[in-house]
Amino acid sequence: MRKRVQRRSIAAEAYGKWNKLEPFKVKPIPKTEEQKKRIKSKLLMTFIFANVEQKELEVILNAMEEQKVEENTVVIKEGDAGSCLYIVESGTLICTKKFVIQN
Repeated sequence: MRKRVQRRSIAAEAYGKWNKLEPFKVKPIPKTEEQKKRIKSKLLMTFIFANVEQKELEVILNAMEEQKVEENTVVIKEGDAGSCLYIVESGTLICTKKFVIQN
């Protein structure tokens, strides 16, 4: 009898015109020095950006755009494709997670 062996993972990366390695380009968004200072202080408060080098932090900072939203605005909805990083400077967001219970 053959001994059953657990199958190992196999990963592959597609290549072609849709997956070319190109230099990362950031479109800088104009900000005042005061805006830069506020955004940078919030970035550095998070574990994700705490150890990012200064040069890289400047790239991230330059790419960010300040937005103000009205009360009761849906900022992001579960299931939507994520393309932004949100930093909440003031106010409150209500975050929920839907769970599906199957019998």
